[in-house]
Amino acid sequence: MTELKTRIGRTAAALLLALTLAPAQATLLDIDPDAPLLRFGSLLNQGLDYDVASGRLGITGDPQAVQFVLPGPFTGISGPRSLSMDFFVDSSGIVTGGIAGNDFELFGEIDSDGDGSPDYSGLLLAGEIREFGFQNLTATVDVMDFLFEVSGGSLAGQFAGFGIGVAMTLENSSFTGSFAQDFSSTRVKGRIGTAPIPPSQIPEPGSVWLLGLALPALLSTLRRRTRQA
Repeated sequence: MTELKTRIGRTAAALLLALTLAPAQATLLDIDPDAPLLRFGSLLNQGLDYDVASGRLGITGDPQAVQFVLPGPFTGISGPRSLSMDFFVDSSGIVTGGIAGNDFELFGEIDSDGDGSPDYSGLLLAGEIREFGFQNLTATVDVMDFLFEVSGGSLAGQFAGFGIGVAMTLENSSFTGSFAQDFSSTRVKGRIGTAPIPPSQIPEPGSVWLLGLALPALLSTLRRRTRQA
């Protein structure tokens, strides 16, 4: 009986460790950005590049307009404007860390009240990467979404209590669903807005619950094998 308990204990510990440490396969986060909602596209020499040697994923784009209320009118983004997202992933597409400085930066000028004077200018929004999702759709079109924690910018007050959610489409893309090789996209477009930040769960409660369901069956199996021996 002592030997049976030892075997059960070791097996349960191994299962719990596997559930805790095994990386989940990344899929879309189902980010649906809310107001203030910014639209972006890309210009010549902008888009996405992934370098497998460093694991660095870099995106540049052109922020174009914002809606402060949904539904509501669009307000153009003018001035020197730019969008960048930059961070590192592993061979499974799981985020491993950010770059030095901001992982997300949005620059431009916004005249929200139409009086001819910018109400928001310079660094509009900055953030640090939290989560990343992806889906390979066709040979040349893919989708990705991102969740960043707000770290600064003149629009930061508009995101109080929320993260920065990004839903993006890649066109002219060479992404095949694998991060084991370089890939790029020469055209990106999408939406940026507020998104809830879920609490961290280590390990996930669902994993522990599944382990609890599996242990009785495991116990029964080991007991039968012990009797047969």
